[in-house]
Amino acid sequence: MQHTTPFSICNTISTAWHNVRGSKGSLWAAIFIIALITVAIYLVGFVFGLFSHRLAHAVGFIDAIIKNILTFGILYMGIQHVKGLPISFRMLGRVLNSSRLINIVCLLILLFLIGTIPSLILGGLAHYVHIHGGMIAHVFISLPLYCIAAILLIYLSLRMTLAPGYLMDQQLEPWAAVKASFASTKGHVWSLFWINVVNVLILIIAAIPIFIGWIWAIPYLFVCYGTIYNKLAIPEKP
Repeated sequence: MQHTTPFSICNTISTAWHNVRGSKGSLWAAIFIIALITVAIYLVGFVFGLFSHRLAHAVGFIDAIIKNILTFGILYMGIQHVKGLPISFRMLGRVLNSSRLINIVCLLILLFLIGTIPSLILGGLAHYVHIHGGMIAHVFISLPLYCIAAILLIYLSLRMTLAPGYLMDQQLEPWAAVKASFASTKGHVWSLFWINVVNVLILIIAAIPIFIGWIWAIPYLFVCYGTIYNKLAIPEKP
């Protein structure tokens, strides 16, 4: 069963912008906590880098994983805020639940495998043709393959965009969350694409006055995610 809430580009963006009110303090507190953790890990990586570049790269990889995991918590805050429920930076702690943490890591792996591997294979094939083929092969094979790889990456990313929300909000298993996201976004790929384009433009415009606009624009991104999720998500079965 599909969600019956109307979904359009303008309505979604305007609704999300209106709902930013009351969310900035909690969302920025959560972002600040993630920033502190990032700085701490960076310092550890810097110290390790004095002894081994491999250790520094390993710390950087761990940093990326931790930031992705904690981002699930902020996305959940956006979902809850749009529902009209109270939010707090303490909600970041929801990702630390042992079973949920395992599911988040598994979902991140799934998103990488499904969303990235096909594009990497096509991109690698295009690169091989570009290196070993002639000009004709580059123009008629390599370039189209690069374009297909980029389009496929964007398409799959948009189709799976609600998977983190399903995992955090409805506590679905990783594979079930991916399938639910594909079901919810069916027929809405172009709308999701243009919403993301508008969001990038909002970030750019908000950065012009010495980044002051980001006070509103950054929380807006997470509220926008919550708005999209609440409009498109298939209701949880009773």
